[in-house]
Amino acid sequence: MPSEFNRIHYEEVTSTNDVCKEEHKKSSIITVITADKQTRGRGRNNKAWASPKGNISFSFGYTCSGLIDGLSVKAGLTVAKTISKSLGRPVKLKWPNDLIFQSKKIGGILVEAENVKEKFILVIGIGINFSIVPEETHWGDLDIDDYKLKEKFISELIKNLLKDIVDDPSPDWHREWNEFCVHLNQEVELENNETYIFKGVNNLGRMIGEKSSQTYVISESSLKVKGLY
Repeated sequence: MPSEFNRIHYEEVTSTNDVCKEEHKKSSIITVITADKQTRGRGRNNKAWASPKGNISFSFGYTCSGLIDGLSVKAGLTVAKTISKSLGRPVKLKWPNDLIFQSKKIGGILVEAENVKEKFILVIGIGINFSIVPEETHWGDLDIDDYKLKEKFISELIKNLLKDIVDDPSPDWHREWNEFCVHLNQEVELENNETYIFKGVNNLGRMIGEKSSQTYVISESSLKVKGLY
C-alpha cells in the first residue's frame, strides 16, 4: 500500500525545510511543505538560495531508522525524471545535486537530517526555478508560468518520491542517474583543484573518477564543469 502523506502549503515561509522538520515532529505520516516564497532559503554548505514567488519551494519529510547514503543524488534523479516527463523539459543532472537545463542551473536538492528518539527525520528540500526575473538570468529557468502545470508537477513529484525513495527504491538507480548526467565521461574539477574524468556514480551516490588510468571513489565535493553556468 502506498505511503500516506500530509501536504501543507504556505504563501511565505522562512525555509520549507525548517517548517517541514517541525511539522513532521507532530505527525506520524510523511510531511510535504510547499511555499510560494521563501525568505531564507538555503542550499548546500548553507549558501543562500533565492526563492522568489513564482518558483517552487518544496520539502518532503519522513522518518527513517537510519541515514541513507546518496539520498540527495537519488532524489535529484527523481526530480529530473519528473520534470522531463510531466513538463517536457529535458533536464540533466550535475553531481552531486544540481538540476541543469540548457547548460544553466535551474534547481537543486538539499537533504537535512535530525536524530529524534533513536530515529532520523530526513527532509529532502527541492528548489526549482520555473520563471525568473531578467536580472537573475545568470541562473536558468524552465520558462513556465502556469499554475495548473506547477500543481500537476508537484502531484507527480510527490507520487514519484514516495515510490522511488520510500516505498520501492531500486538498487540500480545509479545506472539511470548516469544516463541523466550532463558531464559523463568529461573532465571535471573538484574543490581541491584536482581534475578527473567523471565516470558516473555508484549505488551510494559517490562519484567515480578516473585519473592516470586509476579509478577513484569520491564521496563529497562540488564540481566545476567547462561550459556549465
